[in-house]
Amino acid sequence: MGSIISLVANLIKPIADLFDDFTFTEEERSTAKMKLAQLESEKQREAFSLELARIEAEREKEKLSMELKISKEKAASLEIEMDRKVELELARVALAATNSASKYVSYARPSIIYCGLLIMILQTLGNFILGFFGKTMTLEIPTALAYAWSAISGGYVVARSVEKLKGRRK
Repeated sequence: MGSIISLVANLIKPIADLFDDFTFTEEERSTAKMKLAQLESEKQREAFSLELARIEAEREKEKLSMELKISKEKAASLEIEMDRKVELELARVALAATNSASKYVSYARPSIIYCGLLIMILQTLGNFILGFFGKTMTLEIPTALAYAWSAISGGYVVARSVEKLKGRRK
């Protein structure tokens, strides 16, 4: 009979263990609830920390963006101020050159114009002469040089006009 009882006990034990795994005492339930609440609170803290970090990063980004905008505005304003100062200085130099009694200044201005005109005349004559032989001469004047010569020529014409209006003929 002992063997029948041990056989029945061996058959019932896995079922009892299985039933015991699915049923909880009040203490086990309370412990499980506390652990679950603790996990949820940690998860909420992590989510809150991540959201806080995201907000701080966005604020820092906005702050840096605003600083960059202010820096660009300052740079633009400084550039405008520097351009204005350069223009004023150029105007002062042009006025000083116009009012100068120096022979060098008086001769330098027309000399630059005469050199530019001489280069153009030589090129034209060269092309005319070489045209008889079926060839052409090309002389490329750099754009910057052409602009500079044009500005100097314009400045000379304006300066001479001012001198003539003032009655100072040289």
